[in-house]
Amino acid sequence: MEDIKFDKTALSAVKGEKLTLNLTNAGALEHDFTIDKIDGKAEFDGKDAKSDKAAVHAVVKAKGSGKLELTPAAAGSYEFYCAVAGHKEAGMKGTLTVK
Repeated sequence: MEDIKFDKTALSAVKGEKLTLNLTNAGALEHDFTIDKIDGKAEFDGKDAKSDKAAVHAVVKAKGSGKLELTPAAAGSYEFYCAVAGHKEAGMKGTLTVK
């Protein structure tokens, strides 16, 4: 993560297998990794990564890092994005493809 972009905008995973993302925020602003709807398990630094509004929501403070572990339960394409106001609209988004 950097200010208003992800360094990778295309990710892939296999249904039922754990995908580990080492999230590092090199920017001066707080960013997050959000997926609105995806079935499965998600943990960020060992804690549940679900929120009231999203199936995956992992907040990374400026110059911080953390480990997101996601085990998707269904195949499909899922948009991930930064939910900080204006960041998604500025292009901070990508696609997770689960096979």
